[in-house]
Amino acid sequence: MGAERWPQSRADTEAVPNPIGSFFARRRFRPTLWPTLGVAALVAATVGLGNWQRHRGLEKEALREQYERAARQSPLELTGVSADAAALRFRPVRASGVFDGRRQVLIDNKVYRGRPGFDVVTPLKLASGDRYVLVDRGWIALGSYRSELPQVPPPSGAIRVEGRINLPPAHYLELKVDAGTGPVRQ
Repeated sequence: MGAERWPQSRADTEAVPNPIGSFFARRRFRPTLWPTLGVAALVAATVGLGNWQRHRGLEKEALREQYERAARQSPLELTGVSADAAALRFRPVRASGVFDGRRQVLIDNKVYRGRPGFDVVTPLKLASGDRYVLVDRGWIALGSYRSELPQVPPPSGAIRVEGRINLPPAHYLELKVDAGTGPVRQ
């Protein structure tokens, strides 16, 4: 039994001409103005978006470091004395006072675990003066009908709360003179 060798003839080893390769071999690449400008704009946009994403990552890292640094500090007692909220951002705090349920607002269009609902924000009048602090008391689900608002009465009497100071986003809550009546805000 002899071993068969493949290919068996020289004709089997000859290169088959590639029609696509020969087509491009006859052509010379000569880009025109508009495709060149389009590719240049695409490259510039990609580089710009890459730089934006890198800067955004650095901002997030700085924010995380600020949070961790503030979290290691001992809780601060909030009093009626003015303080720079931006300097105290993420700092643990304690406050004593009375919730003002008449000025409580429900921030609409808040989704938690796929369910629509409201953030409940209630002013806390500090015991040590006439100053107020907004306390985000959490999330509550929307009822069966949008016209039926959930009832979330704040605790009555003097209360002590603990939490972290944070600044809301620029458009978290906009109160206007001609705002609608009722506790719901968007």
